[in-house]
Amino acid sequence: MVNSNIIPKTESPFRAIYEPDYDNLKQIVEEFRRQGKKIVLTQGSWDMLHIGHVFYMEKARTYGDVLIVGVDSDALIKKEKGPNRPVYPETERVPTIIFLRQADVVTLRYAEHQPGDLVRVVRPDVFVISETTTGRNPDIITEMQKEHEGVCGEIIVLPPQAATSTSNKIRLLVIEGVKNLKERLDAVIAEFMEDFKF
Repeated sequence: MVNSNIIPKTESPFRAIYEPDYDNLKQIVEEFRRQGKKIVLTQGSWDMLHIGHVFYMEKARTYGDVLIVGVDSDALIKKEKGPNRPVYPETERVPTIIFLRQADVVTLRYAEHQPGDLVRVVRPDVFVISETTTGRNPDIITEMQKEHEGVCGEIIVLPPQAATSTSNKIRLLVIEGVKNLKERLDAVIAEFMEDFKF
């Protein structure tokens, strides 16, 4: 289940801690707490990373001292978004988040876990979620507050931080691909029909 070899060891000061094991993650969080740090948690698929993701993490970071970023595993994304996702595997998505400067700790969210397991492990002072996750539905936020009561401090809902979205990018790529395919097929069919003219 745990792929601890995603990130090679390095001395880079800009690298986040990568900890896919929840028992170890809990110890890391407890150490930050002993230091009096305010813990922020956010999570997502981070597939086809774009500027909105970067701005989102940057904003999430402003709510505390330590930002923990949960990255949905490949199996979890397939379960939630279908067999054609993710576009990029976790072995690429995790290092991408680690190389950014926003995260202090990066971990995985697993398909076999319950939806709130990471929140229960981290017990964040602030849990930052995207407005797209809630579908702009205030009832979902209320449900989340009840679900995480006692294990989570404040829940902050951030609106999209850029006009772009991964789903829109994929949709545009598919539409462009279909248009290009149609144009090529039309040309091939026209040439084929020309050959059969009497």
